[in-house]
Amino acid sequence: MNEAHPRKTNGRNSLRRRPRGKIKIVCQRGSLDLGRNLALSVLDISETGVRLILREPLRTGQEVSITLEGAGSARPVKRLGKVVWSVPSTDGGHCAGINLEKRLDYRQFQELT
Repeated sequence: MNEAHPRKTNGRNSLRRRPRGKIKIVCQRGSLDLGRNLALSVLDISETGVRLILREPLRTGQEVSITLEGAGSARPVKRLGKVVWSVPSTDGGHCAGINLEKRLDYRQFQELT
């Protein structure tokens, strides 16, 4: 093995996938499910987080409430999360990575992706 070019590894805790079909997403500031929906779309989902396009920027470390509902989902999945990063996107929105407080279980992950 060539020591000058170490192999890159994926440092993520879980696999990211694109959502299956149309996903209804709600992202609100705080944990009380109050305020307007900031989410425009879901870019990808993992068992431990989501990457979203938002209407407004969020602060790193800010707590948010996330609700995901897929076309084949038995019921919406609600989770609290913290903003890990947030950057402006080229279309005027904002792209953010949200780390979920509680992992999605296998069935929920499969229904959404």
